[in-house]
Parts: sequence; structure tokens; C-alpha cells
Amino acid sequence: LLLALAVFPAMVLTVRDSTIAGNTASASSSTGSADVQGAGVFNDGLLTLIDVTVNGNSGKAAGPSGTAQGGGIWSGANVTGPPVRLTLQHTTVTRNSMVGGSGIKVQGGGLFSAPPATVVLRDSPITRNVPDQCSGC
Repeated sequence: LLLALAVFPAMVLTVRDSTIAGNTASASSSTGSADVQGAGVFNDGLLTLIDVTVNGNSGKAAGPSGTAQGGGIWSGANVTGPPVRLTLQHTTVTRNSMVGGSGIKVQGGGLFSAPPATVVLRDSPITRNVPDQCSGC
């Protein structure tokens, strides 16, 4: 299940008792920027995950420049703009990964949050992700 969210302002989407696992995202370019955001979940609004497992999602970017962010979850103002908030309650974010070639900036193997987005964590471990657990949290 790939969850791409562009929720309209002031509307909160809540996902409960679910698993988001085994998704892949990739981008490549021989001349320009290769960008991958959110292999498991892409959030561009107000999202709450309750009792959710985000596990085993992966992304890869190859090119002379670009970014690979949010193997499990990416949260930021990309399309709709602020406000952007991600709330995790009793949610695990584990064993997600992002990789990139030599020109790629790789961040947030588990979770990447881009300002002005906010992240609220309530009893939600973010562990065993590559290259890191959480960027921008």
C-alpha cells in the first residue's frame, strides 16, 4: 500500500490499525536531478497514524544531483503548502531505507520532515532504518 496524501487544508486524515510495507520508489537521471520522497508514505497535509506499522519500504535515487528522503515517511509542504503536521500514535517505523548515488543527498531512512512541517510522536519508535532514523524531527 503506497499512501500518497495531499489533504486539503484543515482536514485531518487518520489511518488506524494498518500496515504500510514493502513499497519502493526510485528516480534516475543521467543529466539532471533525481529526487525520491516518501517510499512508504508521502504526507502533504494533516495526517495521523494510529497503531500503524511502516516497515520495509525503500527508495533509491541515481543521478548527478538530487535527494532521497523518507524511506518510510516523508512529510512536508510540497504541493498544498502549510499547514503540514504528522502525528504518530502507537506507530512503529522500522527497517525502511533510502539510498543514493554519489551526487544524491540521502536523509531520513525512517522519517523525513521538511520545515515548516511538524511531527508529533506519541509512543512511536523509529528504529533500524538506513541511513538514519529521522531527519527534521
